[in-house]
Amino acid sequence: LFLIFNMTKFTYSVVIPTWNGLDHLKTNLPQILKLPVNEFIIIDDHSPQNDYQYIKNYFPDVIVRRNEKNFGFGTTVNRGVALATSDIVILLNLDAIPSLDILHFLDTDFSDPSIFAVSLSEPQFGPTVASFSQGYITHNPMIPRPKVITQTMWVSGGSGAFRKKYWDQLQGLDSIYDPFYWEDIDICMRASKLGWINLWNPNAHVQHEHEKTIGVYVDKTYKIKIQERNHLLFTWKFLTFQQWPIHIFFLFLRLIKHPRYSKIIFFALKRKINH
Repeated sequence: LFLIFNMTKFTYSVVIPTWNGLDHLKTNLPQILKLPVNEFIIIDDHSPQNDYQYIKNYFPDVIVRRNEKNFGFGTTVNRGVALATSDIVILLNLDAIPSLDILHFLDTDFSDPSIFAVSLSEPQFGPTVASFSQGYITHNPMIPRPKVITQTMWVSGGSGAFRKKYWDQLQGLDSIYDPFYWEDIDICMRASKLGWINLWNPNAHVQHEHEKTIGVYVDKTYKIKIQERNHLLFTWKFLTFQQWPIHIFFLFLRLIKHPRYSKIIFFALKRKINH
């Protein structure tokens, strides 16, 4: 590992947000800390379990901060990336454990200055493509899943690497999506509009158990409400002039079929006005 660390073309920081993550800190963090990177940064999003104190006690080499209140994923990640001093920031959730050889592949990928982000390869997910369907902008998986390095619409904020210089130019994740969902898709979309490229590398592996925090601690109804609100906010943000009439048509059609969707629209409008 020492040899890998000294042969890398770039410097690397690992940034991890945590909230009620003690179980994963105990089991996964020792494995993550084996990565031969320059620094590890963890931001405790005001966890009731006080993840911050546990890290301070048992992992003194980790840079750790605690939010003064619970903000959500986007703001917490932004605070972590702001502390990073490396060329490349690897964003990991605590339930994501990367292979120790990923820097070899990331070094090659980021040698191209047009690359903004690289998605690590998960068993569940491959690269995605943007689509405009029934009035909404969304992302769909490539089928069949490619076996080679492929351009992707989306690099996950829980298992992806990002060029910090470009991240800073984009001013990080948009906190309008707090507490979670769609913020990583948003920053990748903004990067692509500037001509930067997002890649998926099938050789840079990560094991990722999705939603081991949100799925356990967050009410399912509330989670769906946030997902739908943020999908609407994302669509509004990136619609072209020609797409707006189509979106409005399908929005009314959806309201006719599902009148309760009006609550999601008002929820999104309120968030947009107050943000």
